[in-house]
Amino acid sequence: MQWQPLCVFLQRQQGIRIKELCSICERKIDRRVRKLTVELVKRSLIGLGISALITFGALTVLLQLALSAPIQVLWENMLGSMIIGVYFGVSSLIFEVEKWSPLKQLTVHFLLSVSVYFSVAFLTGWVPLSFTATAISASCFIIIYFIIWFSIRNYMKKMESEMNSTLKK
Repeated sequence: MQWQPLCVFLQRQQGIRIKELCSICERKIDRRVRKLTVELVKRSLIGLGISALITFGALTVLLQLALSAPIQVLWENMLGSMIIGVYFGVSSLIFEVEKWSPLKQLTVHFLLSVSVYFSVAFLTGWVPLSFTATAISASCFIIIYFIIWFSIRNYMKKMESEMNSTLKK
């Protein structure tokens, strides 16, 4: 038997026209790309909103303490906050990769998060380039990361239990 491309095979065996098959595939791909794009934009905007609230809180503290900072410093810190916000908004998609185990999702998300955070933290000056400052910052980051992760995990387990008990009724 001679090898034939899938489209030609389907056309001969099932009577499906190549143009119809290709347009069906294109529509499915277009829908997936559109859906992913909308989700990325939505999560980016959520991350930006959260970073704006955090930045506003920090600026409010500066204002209440009657402290001032140069515009360039404020701009750099706000940009860093926005980058972190967009990253955490978009990176939550990692936990929706169904092919990956929860451990793989957590590991990939954690390693990417550490990389993005420290890249931004060093560039903005949030963390000085010293061993002690980096170790303290890494410890704080890890503790906060896992507190948030355990909180979300417990919440999801609680929701799962409630849904299962509702289904049993």
